[in-house]
Amino acid sequence: MKDYWILGNKVTSISTDELLSEVEIAIDGNKREIILNTNVHGIDLARKHAWLKDFRNGMRITHCDGAGVALGARLLGFDIGKRVCINDFFWPLADLCALRGFSVYLLGGRPQVIESAVSVVHDRQPNLQLAGYHDGYFAKEGSETDAIVDEINRAKPNILLVGFGMPIQEKWVHDNMSRLQANVVMVVGGFFDRLSGSVPFAPKWVTENGLEWLYLSFKRPSRFFSRYLVSNPRFVAQVLLQRSGLAHYPVSARYKGSQGYADVSLDGRA
Repeated sequence: MKDYWILGNKVTSISTDELLSEVEIAIDGNKREIILNTNVHGIDLARKHAWLKDFRNGMRITHCDGAGVALGARLLGFDIGKRVCINDFFWPLADLCALRGFSVYLLGGRPQVIESAVSVVHDRQPNLQLAGYHDGYFAKEGSETDAIVDEINRAKPNILLVGFGMPIQEKWVHDNMSRLQANVVMVVGGFFDRLSGSVPFAPKWVTENGLEWLYLSFKRPSRFFSRYLVSNPRFVAQVLLQRSGLAHYPVSARYKGSQGYADVSLDGRA
């Protein structure tokens, strides 16, 4: 596991197997771990929200969640491997939890979506212990959030999956992480829509060839077309500027990495 820096944003090189192992280690050791991810959209959002970059850069694991970031890493000469996406590792995670008796809480999505997602989980992995679930349609601060946090803490899940979409889910976790009593908190974006079947998964050949962005752009143009057709070319251009040394993208002077606090150089390597 190694950290790299793309446009000032941390990306952790980690495989699916390594990620699942980190989850298992956290739970077995009764530790607390917040696992974040980033993609081109996330890096684009971090341009507008400094706290988002700081939050991701401060976590021990911020894995690559998109083919665009993997491409950017290759252009910079970094070997971060393939993307590690909840779409791909949820069922291996569910199987691990069922085997080890780890409990999971699902938070996010519309009410009918999360209920359908829970039904899918029960059907496919009936041995998975669901500590609870709740839709994502509540105020993200104040009494409604207090009630949700209390509900989660009463359920005492080993793993909390939060799916509100970027950057709302990151902000909510950031604001509440000190009082969430789960061993592992992971952000999962719109995964519950896919799990429920309300949004189809991209075909395997599409994801294997890094074309999910194009697939989604045509499947749901109102949501994804402008996001990908604008942010992707800009991202590649900025990466090429970083590679050429014509532009430097600042990161925090020191960051909390897997070995504590470490200095970061501007070439993107820890």
